[in-house]
Amino acid sequence: KWINEANEVIVHGRKMVNYIKEDHGLDLANINYVPLGFPKHNESSKIKINSDRKPSTVLFFGRIWEYKGLDYLIRAEPIISAQIPNLEIVIAGEGEDFSKYENQMVNKERYKIKNYRINDEEIDELFQSSTLIMLPYVEATQSGIIPLAYRYKLPIVVTDVGAISDYVINEETGIVIPPRSEEKIAEAIVKLISNSNLRDDLANKGYKFLNNELSWETISK
Repeated sequence: KWINEANEVIVHGRKMVNYIKEDHGLDLANINYVPLGFPKHNESSKIKINSDRKPSTVLFFGRIWEYKGLDYLIRAEPIISAQIPNLEIVIAGEGEDFSKYENQMVNKERYKIKNYRINDEEIDELFQSSTLIMLPYVEATQSGIIPLAYRYKLPIVVTDVGAISDYVINEETGIVIPPRSEEKIAEAIVKLISNSNLRDDLANKGYKFLNNELSWETISK
């Protein structure tokens, strides 16, 4: 109800403009797209880019709810492990009852579980040590984890839901795949882990995309 009473609506994704128009019948002139911004990274930032990454560590980070699609990543694990013998999947965050996810795990030794609220110091450690970030969402509008991954120069795999693909340019700043597919998740992860040059290329372009297109300086202008 509240959205229909608003004079102006701000969304954080271009694709959300049409969603709001179709769902609520608002005039396009009253729906404004403002990207989800991030401060520019510079040498004075507390974030230091670590070039010594683990070779095959996949990080799932953030609140754990059904719409995040974690179960699809878990289903993808045996497919990935068959090709990447030293695979490690780090799941970091809290949310709903985690036992339903643990019960789906085939090779539990492949996982490192941090099922609690992650503090800032541990966030830094997690992002510094991971090989790539995986967002297997089945439903979402956007995610603040994407610019965070860019800031740490981490390659990222995301599903094409909501306005997520507004922030990840496929095969340029990351890999965009269809949602609800453990096969596509496995394919993208294996592709990145097996190709360090591709990882570096995506990470560097994502970092530039963050500092140029997603900086608050650019957005405010």
